[in-house]
Amino acid sequence: MIKHALTWAIGLLLFGASAAWAEDIVVVVNANAPVQSLTEQNIKDIYLGEQTFWKDVKISPVGYQDGVALQSSFLDKVVKTSENVYKTYWIKRIFREGGVPPSKANSPEEALRTVGSTQGGITYVPASALAGASNVREVFRVSN
Repeated sequence: MIKHALTWAIGLLLFGASAAWAEDIVVVVNANAPVQSLTEQNIKDIYLGEQTFWKDVKISPVGYQDGVALQSSFLDKVVKTSENVYKTYWIKRIFREGGVPPSKANSPEEALRTVGSTQGGITYVPASALAGASNVREVFRVSN
């Protein structure tokens, strides 16, 4: 009985984050950003602080508060890491090399407003959140 419960708990931990988000995730930038599309590697580099400019425009990535299923799924599928490893990465990076981690929004609507008003803004939202969004455009889609 305990062995079965432990196996179930480990399975939930290993597969829970990727299964927690069933909708496509759309990466969007400010409508005036000097990029037309981005690759998965470009996005990963941005969210790891490796790419900080598009031409002469400072990139301002926006993520979410810890524990948000959308963020966990994005980190798993695009950045190829877990939320805990990502947090640790940024703590180490700040102390070793400097840099600024992505700002944190409380909701997709807040993230879209921030990106829409920031020339170098980039974020990820559920596809359904794009309805009615202004001053942003899609540059990448993660299918689920």
